[in-house]
Amino acid sequence: MWNKRWAIAQLDSAVELENNLNKSLAFIKRAAANNCSLIAFPEFFLQRAEAETLRKTPAIDYQTALESLQKMAADIDLHILVGSVPYPTDQAQQTFYNRTIVFNNHGFKTATYDKIHLFSARFKNQPEISEKEMFTNGSKITVENIDGISCGLAICYDLRFPELFRKQSEGGAELFFLPANFTQISGCYHWKPLLQARAIENQAYIVAPAQTGHNRETGVVSYGHSMVVNPWGEIVCEAGTEEQLLIFQLSEEVLNRARQTICSLKDRRIY
Repeated sequence: MWNKRWAIAQLDSAVELENNLNKSLAFIKRAAANNCSLIAFPEFFLQRAEAETLRKTPAIDYQTALESLQKMAADIDLHILVGSVPYPTDQAQQTFYNRTIVFNNHGFKTATYDKIHLFSARFKNQPEISEKEMFTNGSKITVENIDGISCGLAICYDLRFPELFRKQSEGGAELFFLPANFTQISGCYHWKPLLQARAIENQAYIVAPAQTGHNRETGVVSYGHSMVVNPWGEIVCEAGTEEQLLIFQLSEEVLNRARQTICSLKDRRIY
């Protein structure tokens, strides 16, 4: 089941959904050509824009894009982690979930996760950021078998809340996906140490595809540096600030060795 060859796509997503979709399909083909069995995309990879633009984009446009990804997964025998898309909470399309979707290699939707922790920040000399203006908190913790591995699903700001990852670890997670759109301002200080901390304390892989570049409408700059960290806290691979496809190998031996060397999962006591 293990020793997988996987890929993550680091994107500089713009406002136009169709262009972002075409770019993503090209990345999927590259991953398949490199014998990968899964590709993971960042948060908001189909459209990165201000809240009003996202709200005005017809739901059918997203549905059509998701169907294209679903068909591609089946056609080329590849699992696809849809980093996140705005998913309407009702027909009026006034509030949304920030939702991750997983399509397996037969084109079936096998898992979803709605972002639990919604980002808010007040950076100096920057406009206030608040996802609560558009999004609704999710409430369900998700651990699913994806490509033969028990995986916990989280999104971006969730990274700052270790109790979520602890609950997923208790549920058997051996790997965490964290699609992200981390800001450059905080990313240069917090991104790498937080990813390593979540991996080390849960003795699990963490796979974090991230946005790079900037939001063309809000001007917010994303940090990039998509990363894979192993259960010992070592960085398996890391992107820079350009669009990039990272290909990496998962190792069950590394997972088992970390868990057998320091038995913190067996020794922990939850109060």
